[in-house]
Amino acid sequence: MCQVRYSISCTKLWMEDSYRNPLTKEKWRNCYFDLLIHLGKASLDFVVMYKGEILAAVEAEYKEDF
Repeated sequence: MCQVRYSISCTKLWMEDSYRNPLTKEKWRNCYFDLLIHLGKASLDFVVMYKGEILAAVEAEYKEDF
């Protein structure tokens, strides 16, 4: 099992277009992240990107069953 956590500055998210929910009047923004997964012979690499900037990178090595 592998867990990837990342964060992004609010100032970057505020540059995204916003809209209001017509029913609740709450303000929302849609943000899209790119998740790159590379399957290697002995590892699995995850890279999380936002607008070309790497936010998180994880390399998980395979383990043999016990």
